Amino acid sequence: MKSARDLIYNLQLDSNLTSAQILELYAAEEWEIERFDHDRPLNANRGSGLRKIIKNSSRNELSRELLKTDELKNLHDNLQSNAFKNIIVNALYEDIEFKRLWGISKKSFLKLTKLKANFITDLPNLNVKIHLDNRMLVGAGMIYLNDKPLGRQSTIFYTDEQKSNPMEISTEFQNGWFAANTQNSWHEGFNFTSTNRLSILLGLQINASNPKENNDF
Repeated sequence: MKSARDLIYNLQLDSNLTSAQILELYAAEEWEIERFDHDRPLNANRGSGLRKIIKNSSRNELSRELLKTDELKNLHDNLQSNAFKNIIVNALYEDIEFKRLWGISKKSFLKLTKLKANFITDLPNLNVKIHLDNRMLVGAGMIYLNDKPLGRQSTIFYTDEQKSNPMEISTEFQNGWFAANTQNSWHEGFNFTSTNRLSILLGLQINASNPKENNDF
């Protein structure tokens, strides 16, 4: 991880898979439109266009048993490993402001959180409007998995809701971003092309099931 701006980092996936192979692996999986309240598309209340997720999963939870290909299972395992989580947390804790915001040791922070990864497909015309992520997320990220198409297929970060200081993230194959979820981590995402945007969605979440393990509060 390399810093792109305060508490926003560039990610690069270390994988031998080509974009053509990723496309084949995605095609072998079973997908469904991401839903909200079991009735309407999740993005209906915050933008246009649709997002697909692995069938029977949710954006925040993907069991490897739902994946059909060994290659994606292995990639999923690597992204949810303690080794990868440590890379992210170590980068966050190198920032003095992040440590001040949380006020607990890195050891307790590791116990407090869990890292989740999900494979997603954003259909053409997806336009998720500017927003902050929910507060159960400590941070979030995306890794892009297809060759850069004609048109724009990206995420833009701002320093406020008025879209000040825009920073557009590169969508080169196997590159992406991770950002701490703060009071000014405003961002929007879109797929203004005629092709699907394939990516991996990352979420560093509060592990609410184990609050007693954290003794620094």
